[in-house]
Parts: sequence; structure tokens; C-alpha cells
Amino acid sequence: MRLGVKLALLLSCASAAPLALATVVTLPSGSRELRSQVARIHAQAAAALADQVQRVLLDKLDALTLATRSLRLSDLDQEARQQALLLIYQQTKGADVVGLFDEKGDPVVTPVRFSELVPEARADHEEIDEDGLKAYAAAVPLREALKSKGLTLGPPYVLPGRGGAPVARLVLALPVQGARGARWVLAVELSLRSLQERFEKLRPSEGSAFLVDGAFRAVIHPDQNLAFSRADLSQHPLLSGQDQEDVLGASADVPVSGWRVVVQEDADAALGPIRRLAHGAAFWIGIALIAALVLAVTTVRQVTRPVERLRAAAAAVAGGQLETEVAVRTAYIAIGEAAGTNQIPGTVRRRMFHGDFVQYVIDCPFPVQFDEAAKRWLFEDGAISWDDVLIRWRRRGPCNDEFVRQIQRGYQQLRKELV
Repeated sequence: MRLGVKLALLLSCASAAPLALATVVTLPSGSRELRSQVARIHAQAAAALADQVQRVLLDKLDALTLATRSLRLSDLDQEARQQALLLIYQQTKGADVVGLFDEKGDPVVTPVRFSELVPEARADHEEIDEDGLKAYAAAVPLREALKSKGLTLGPPYVLPGRGGAPVARLVLALPVQGARGARWVLAVELSLRSLQERFEKLRPSEGSAFLVDGAFRAVIHPDQNLAFSRADLSQHPLLSGQDQEDVLGASADVPVSGWRVVVQEDADAALGPIRRLAHGAAFWIGIALIAALVLAVTTVRQVTRPVERLRAAAAAVAGGQLETEVAVRTAYIAIGEAAGTNQIPGTVRRRMFHGDFVQYVIDCPFPVQFDEAAKRWLFEDGAISWDDVLIRWRRRGPCNDEFVRQIQRGYQQLRKELV
């Protein structure tokens, strides 16, 4: 590799390396910090939603327990029992169907439900058609309720609500004392529409949320197809414990039901600011490298061009062209430029002859007077003598004085040694 190329690469790397190093060190740490902040936000959101689901279910359980304790269904006739179920329906917010079943699963009275509701009741209840009634009957946990002494949660299911949107449902079953010592089961279907609305109101900065049951099947999900099919989400990264770079989030348990709330967010959306910063930094680092390389090449060319001319002249002389001339700049030019002065308009020619004789020819006034006030060489005044140069040189400051003293001390020491 040529010397100029090596120097150009070295200068460009030395110029842009600090910027690239700072970016490489800073951006990953910023990305990790942003990930940890997003994880904390997701964990807080999941815990808050799980707490809301817990409180809603407990409120429904308490309301149903209180209603059954105040009503002795076994002491009522059929018409009174029907009215008691209607009262439970009206007093339980979110109740869609209220039924009373014997040990065989046959209804003791006709279940209370409405296929059409007045506008005032639509905020608290769902309309139930024949298909909805069949789904309710299939979801009643009859055997589990007869074996238990408290409330039993049936499996959640999803049916279309008003407007065709999916609405999750849940049946709560409670064993009650029946006529002639029999055991009956009071089963109430509850709509989880209010919970779905809370899930939908999750702030965009917190991502999206969904709810799964104990078997990791969808109960509430923003994707309607997954909600209607009650898709198996056990392989979801946040439920299976698998690490996946494109999904960020957290999950929280709902103790009373064994369900789980999951809050998730796409990694591109969550880490978008830091990734855009990384892309911008990479772009500007590339621009800086290109600019540094151009500047380095320009600077190196100024250094290597005279060397190349000297190499070419040396090759020409070696080839027998002894009259080869090389234009170089003298020490006076370098000094003049360093001091911000004018340049000497001349060249130095090196003539090589046979043998060891070398002659240098200076094509400009030399030496010349220097105007210390104006800081410029007075070429127009012509050459001066070396005595004038020495006079000017002796008054050039403490360094020159110190140099003279060193010469004088050396001379005195030499005299002592000779004597």
C-alpha cells in the first residue's frame, strides 16, 4: 500500500474514531435503559389491569352471594321463584341470564333473559337470543357447583354483542337449598364488556393488552378473530417465557380466577426513538468518515507531492539526466509561511555531477532583510551580507542569547583543555 494511502487512512480514522467510539458505547446503554423503563411501564399496567379484573369478579361474587342469602328459593312457589330470578337479574349489573337448575340440569323455572332490551337497560345487560341461551346452558358448571359449598366459575366463552363485536361471558354458579331437601344450582351469566372497555382504554404508550384463562385461551383480545375462536395463546413469548426481540411486555395473574393479564408492545414502536437515533448517528458517522477521508487525502497530498517529485528526479538522475531540476521550498519559505509572511518567489536547483560533487543554486535574493514590524521578507531590497544577518540574529530574543552563551561556554572549556 502506498505511503499516501496509509497516511490518509490513518488521519481519517484518527479524526472519526472518537465520534464512532462514543456512539458505540452510548447507544447500547441508552437502549438498555429504555428497555428497562418500558418493562417497568408494562409491569405496572399489567398489575393494574389484573387488579381491576380481580375486583370486578369479586364484586360480582359478593353481589350474587348476598342475593341468594336474602332469598329462600325453596320456600317460594314457581311464580315467586320466577320473580326472584328477575330481581337478581335487575340487581346484578352485567347479568345477562339468570337460571335455576336441579341436580339433573333441568331448569326449575324458565331462565330470565331478554332478546330485546329497552335502551335504559343496555348499559348493564346484553341481549340474549336462542343461540346465546344454548351457549349459556353449555357453560353452566353444574357438577362442580353441586360438589362445592361456594361459588364456582364456569369456563369463559365469547359471543357477539351489539354491533357484532365479541363480548366475553362468564357463568357464576352457586349451590342453593331446594325443595324437599334437594340441591339446586343458581347460575348467572355475567358480561365482561366493562372489562373489555378498560382493556381498550389502555394508553398507547403502554401497548395493547389481552386476557387469557387458566388454559391460556383468549378471553379478551384486541384481535376479534382470536377472541371469537378463543385461540390458544400458550406459545406467546410473554406466556411461555421465551425471549423474543420483537415483543416487549409483562404479565400478571388474577388470583381469584387463575386467569392472566398480558400487556405487550411491538419492540419497533417501543424502541423507535433510540433506533432512529442509532440510524441517524450511523449516517452522520459515515458522513464524518467521508469528510475526514477527503480532508486527510488533501492534507497528505500536500506532504507527499514534493516527496514524489524528489523520487522522480532521483530516478531521472540515476538514469543519466544530470540536469534534472526539482522545485522545492527553502527554509526561509517555511519560516515565512509559519510567521504568516510572503513567500520567496524562487527555486533551488540541485545539480549532480560525476563523483561526489553536488551544487545547489538559489534563484532568489539570499539572504534578505526581514521586517520585524511588518513580519515580511524584503525581497525588493535585494540581498544583504551575512554580517547583517548575524546582527539581526543576535537581537532575536532569549533563545538566541542562550545559544550564544552555550557556544561561548564551549569555547572557554575548549581553551582550558588546550592549555
